[in-house]
Amino acid sequence: GPVGSARQRRLQLGFRARARAGALRHGPDAPNSRAERLKPRKHITTDDMDKHWYSPGLRRVFGVPGGAEALVLADAVRAGKPVLFVARDDVHMDQAAEALAFMAPDLRVLSFPAWDCLPYDRVSPKTDIVARRVGTLTDLRHAAAAGEGTPPVVLSTVSAVLQRVPPRAYFDDAGLSLKVGDRTSTDKVLECLAHASYQRVETVYEPGEYALRGGILDIYPAGAGAPVRLDFFGDELEQVRTFDPTTQRSEAKLDGFAIRRALEAPLDDDAVSRFRSGYRVAFGTGGDDDPLYESISAGRAHPGMEHWLPLFHDGMETLFDFLPDDLIVVLDPQAGEAAEDRLAMIADYYGARAEMADKPAGAMAGVPYRPLPPDQLYLSDGEWRDVLGRTGLREFSTFDAAGDWPDAIDLGGRPGREFGDVRARPDDDVFEAAADHIKVLSAGGQKVVIDAYSEGSRTRLMTVLAE
Repeated sequence: GPVGSARQRRLQLGFRARARAGALRHGPDAPNSRAERLKPRKHITTDDMDKHWYSPGLRRVFGVPGGAEALVLADAVRAGKPVLFVARDDVHMDQAAEALAFMAPDLRVLSFPAWDCLPYDRVSPKTDIVARRVGTLTDLRHAAAAGEGTPPVVLSTVSAVLQRVPPRAYFDDAGLSLKVGDRTSTDKVLECLAHASYQRVETVYEPGEYALRGGILDIYPAGAGAPVRLDFFGDELEQVRTFDPTTQRSEAKLDGFAIRRALEAPLDDDAVSRFRSGYRVAFGTGGDDDPLYESISAGRAHPGMEHWLPLFHDGMETLFDFLPDDLIVVLDPQAGEAAEDRLAMIADYYGARAEMADKPAGAMAGVPYRPLPPDQLYLSDGEWRDVLGRTGLREFSTFDAAGDWPDAIDLGGRPGREFGDVRARPDDDVFEAAADHIKVLSAGGQKVVIDAYSEGSRTRLMTVLAE
């Protein structure tokens, strides 16, 4: 867990800033020589750190090896700053979430993943992915309305933040919170579930589903860690329990529960009407030859319908619209390159779909795919840069502050030894090499934390060190 105050941790991490050798290189006060630009770094005081770390505009932050970003993000949030960490992909987002859970368990962390499907795909994102996205947007919307104190750490990916999302108003009017002992009719709960686009099934397994058996109502709320089982006695909510969707066995008792939107693309009457009219305007046809149009018109979900998300809503927004104006956006190393690649992929996939819009081939022959223009579903390169320009932008780097970046910050973090050279030599023992390395560090007065891969690895390391 975290040790000491945010001020102490900043000092322990060795925050350093580049000495300012004048304005930007292209400015009127740019230095005249490389030697002048590469003046030695100076250590800055903790009081100066706020100016460098929390000031508006772009700052490049060096010395942040993998895993260390959790300490940096936690410091910013504890100082009352809203932070959005944009990872290059889902793997690095999940790694940041795990590191935060270990290093800063007191902080609230919200994850906003990208859809697990390609742009302009014929399949829908998985229901658990949609549930996490809807849950995070709902939490952010309600937190902003309530004016909560310490903001959460929001973790996302390049692909997720480049995609437009339903408007904030969509998350205002769909929901129901009940506590044990409250009186309400089952019909009212069912009406709320229908409005929030939950699907009625025989047995509940996934988020966004519900099942009714007599006075027992099973619901898997979007964004929840487990489904809940409601036991009504007449119109009184007598008991709420979680249950295992695999075994269907009831588990822990709860004081209450809350229903949230289940889908990003709603299927209520108003949304269906908007979709139908929007489809005709966008493509100049009623879509009678399109199974997507027919399914949505009948109020049924259709595979891949999320790729026409703007047609279900009165306008679209972005994740940034759900976050405060004084937001700090932290870009993972290589996030910039990932954004360029993603935007190029979107353009390529749209071009291919548009070319074959009314003449699909192969297994989907006879099934049209009429794609919406990219600017309706995604941010353009210009919009992406404009959004970042309005925030306090921090670009992380795993390297030290080489070069001549004015006002760059060097946190002093360096990757630990990985012993790849030892593993490459079959006659060497990696455990003995690790023990020798730890002894050298300890002799130099450094504190060493050993993170073993498994219980067996830890036991063997303990034996080697004891010997």
